[in-house]
Amino acid sequence: MARTILTWDYDVYGFDTKRYLESFSPNGSALTQNQLAGDLRTLAEQLRGGSSKPMIFVGWSQGAGMAVAAAALASGPAGSPISGVITVGLPASAVLGWDWKATLAIIARREPDQPTFAVKPLLSNIAPTPVWMIHGSEDEYTSPEAEQVLFQSVREPKRLEEIAGANHRFDRHQDQFYRSLKAGLEWIVGR
Repeated sequence: MARTILTWDYDVYGFDTKRYLESFSPNGSALTQNQLAGDLRTLAEQLRGGSSKPMIFVGWSQGAGMAVAAAALASGPAGSPISGVITVGLPASAVLGWDWKATLAIIARREPDQPTFAVKPLLSNIAPTPVWMIHGSEDEYTSPEAEQVLFQSVREPKRLEEIAGANHRFDRHQDQFYRSLKAGLEWIVGR
């Protein structure tokens, strides 16, 4: 995804959510929502380096939940450095810690035994930051009905693109996925 976004002439910075969460999870400890949001706000501020360039958080699954938390909770004295959020396969909850057992749980398609936070209550706090949501109609983790509930929780400006027949990875629907992703970036930058 990052390589493709680079070809559209955007600067891209990657963030390894698993490694980040693992670094805070020794001996069963975990982050709080506010710590996570504060870390991501600091990261966004440092990457912007005082410029006015838009900083758009694009997150897939767990990363989407983290992007929502960052946009909803990361306002500082100068406001939020986050100009937009694009979620891909947004789950109803996201974890605040990670260990090897969590990896095994995901492989087995079970919820990790980690502290979590609910995404829905945060979604209404993102406005006026624009939100573009991409979801597969056959997503095996979040049903279309659950995604609609999440989408309804977001205040304007917002958009939801559901890709018919796509699963959580958008297998066999990559072209549609990338068209939606590019449209979302352009929509946010154009605001």
